[in-house]
Amino acid sequence: MKEYSKDIAKQIQLLTMYSYLESKVNKMKLELKAHPQLIQAEACYDVAPSHSDFHFQKKAQEVETFCIFYDAMSEYIDVDGSFNHIEEITISLTSLLKEFEQREAYEVCTTIKKWYDEIKKL
Repeated sequence: MKEYSKDIAKQIQLLTMYSYLESKVNKMKLELKAHPQLIQAEACYDVAPSHSDFHFQKKAQEVETFCIFYDAMSEYIDVDGSFNHIEEITISLTSLLKEFEQREAYEVCTTIKKWYDEIKKL
């Protein structure tokens, strides 16, 4: 019975994490869609576009990172909303970490590592 309760607690934590990611990704995508309008408005006032471009690129990378992690989690959720292969999620995230380390995308690695550590605690 204790093992069953532990599994339910893991599922609840994973589902909470997944729901948070889903809402975060959707919110970030909306913000990103609105951002090009800000760039155009700033250009009208002779604000240096390189600053706007940098901010936009940084935001786009952040959205992409969260989408990558969200997609990785989505692969392991079944139709009834359960995560059946928690160990495989960590293996998948380890693979993603190695891939982004090779690309020297350390900011992406930092975000993925944070989530990896949270899942590993379960």
